[in-house]
Amino acid sequence: FINMTASIGIAFYPIHGTKYKELAHSLEIAVNQAKEQGGNSIIVYGDENGEKSGDLKFHLAIKSAMENKEFVLYYQPIINIEKEEFYGLEALVRWNHPQQGLISPQSFLDIMEQSGDIKWIGNWGSETLIQEYYEIRRQFPHLNYQITFNLSVRQLLNETVASDFNRLIKKYKLKPEIIILEIADFSAYQKYTV
Repeated sequence: FINMTASIGIAFYPIHGTKYKELAHSLEIAVNQAKEQGGNSIIVYGDENGEKSGDLKFHLAIKSAMENKEFVLYYQPIINIEKEEFYGLEALVRWNHPQQGLISPQSFLDIMEQSGDIKWIGNWGSETLIQEYYEIRRQFPHLNYQITFNLSVRQLLNETVASDFNRLIKKYKLKPEIIILEIADFSAYQKYTV
């Protein structure tokens, strides 16, 4: 016995977009919201969706930023105060916008969660972090440290999050204890090691 459900999103031309990309993105948002409701539902993209998801042009700008490699990682040092020693780095994602400069994640992560692009930023961030970890190790081979990376609850609930990290760890032959995943919506003290 197979139980199937469907998540259906509806977007109308020209109300929800006059270009293919705009319509497709409105449709993607509606489908993702139908899935959020547990599936087996129909969502019509509308004003309430737009308010919840942000401006459609901003969504499209994020898609463009992904294609143009405008996202970057910045690193904040973590210091062990008791021992007065360098302990590690926290990776912070930023959008290096060509006109607006650096944009903080508070401006775009909620929108990426609504559109489903949060999985992309998580996978991109994890792989970039590992690549840059090895680059830092080449420059400073004497440093032993861990890297902290934030996940949203939505990313954590993605069924492929563990297999995605496992694939990256195997691909780059990284010791799993090097990376600490921090759940962004929890207390800063609750950390989970991969």
